[in-house]
Amino acid sequence: MKKFLLITIAFIGVSFYSKAQCDSTIKWNCNKLKITDASGNVLVEKDERSTVVVDKKSVVITPEDANGEMTGTVSAFDCNWQQLGKEGKTVVKADITDGSGNVRHATITIEAAKGKTTITLVAAEEQTTITLDVADYAVVK
Repeated sequence: MKKFLLITIAFIGVSFYSKAQCDSTIKWNCNKLKITDASGNVLVEKDERSTVVVDKKSVVITPEDANGEMTGTVSAFDCNWQQLGKEGKTVVKADITDGSGNVRHATITIEAAKGKTTITLVAAEEQTTITLDVADYAVVK
């Protein structure tokens, strides 16, 4: 009985910790960019600093050239982290607007496995996929 009670308490603690991570604004600092076409061919691969700031309501993507900032309103948010930045996944659907006013219906997947975190951006209007390697992250609030 004691073992069952301890397991239950541990499970509840992990659930609250995971929920707290998902309720936070996270700033993901990226250091590598890869663009692939629909067939998986690499079109561009380079070192490039960028940031992706995500919460349940909004997304801000700032590439190395800050003039290319993109912002969006989140329409769907699915978050499940066992350990933020180490093991878990967030999937965000958002309408992203670039600096020119073009809107893309994007799915942003932030996924970590075995200590490596990547962010994948796919838009229905584009024939390419952008993958960013995350260098580090910070909880903003």
